[in-house]
Amino acid sequence: MERLYREKGGTHANFNCLNLQLTSDDLDRLETAIRDRTLPPTEGFFFGVSDDSEVDDDLAFVAKARDALAAGLAVFYVSWW
Repeated sequence: MERLYREKGGTHANFNCLNLQLTSDDLDRLETAIRDRTLPPTEGFFFGVSDDSEVDDDLAFVAKARDALAAGLAVFYVSWW
């Protein structure tokens, strides 16, 4: 998400506590990365460990976010650690 923030022109040095609006294209890219298992691995107290157990929840988020966009709502990713 931080990489996406930078691609969209985000310049704040610290990505923590920033809102990143997600578009349908962003969700398509995210879903592809989830399915292809190309998201960067995570570890540590705040992030947990990537072990593929999160895939179903991640895909459920994408579906829910798409429903929100279809309903005319905005979808944001907010980092906080």
